Amino acid sequence: MKKIIPILIIILLATLVFAEVPTPEQIFTEEEMLRQIQNEYNQQRHNAPPFIINLFGDERINVYMNGYTAYLITVDGEMIDVSTGELQDQTMNVYVSKETVQKIMNEELEMKDALDKSLIKYQGVGAGKKVKFGAVKMLYRVYSWFT
Repeated sequence: MKKIIPILIIILLATLVFAEVPTPEQIFTEEEMLRQIQNEYNQQRHNAPPFIINLFGDERINVYMNGYTAYLITVDGEMIDVSTGELQDQTMNVYVSKETVQKIMNEELEMKDALDKSLIKYQGVGAGKKVKFGAVKMLYRVYSWFT
């Protein structure tokens, strides 16, 4: 369950990237889909290891994929908002390509490998968050040597 946040981020963006230019009805449908992802995440978040909740539990995240942007906001580990668009006061940015998402969704690529190969990139915004996520990346690299 360690992968819950990156997987949800990818699912979130996949719903946007694979859609054509939306009509008003599709926008509502996309918003409904995002709410469903939010509800599923919140139901499953208790299965995530505590350190994941500690790291990503209070963040304002912009996700960028091939020109599409979405955001999600977490408080105390709960996803309280998710939508298309971009936050101006985000604490984290995530970058991923459509091709990477397709490979993960088709089970041609594992999330761990995508992270190891820097196909999914994340960075903290602001000095404190940069230090925090820089340390996380370093610890993840050390951890990945043993897995």
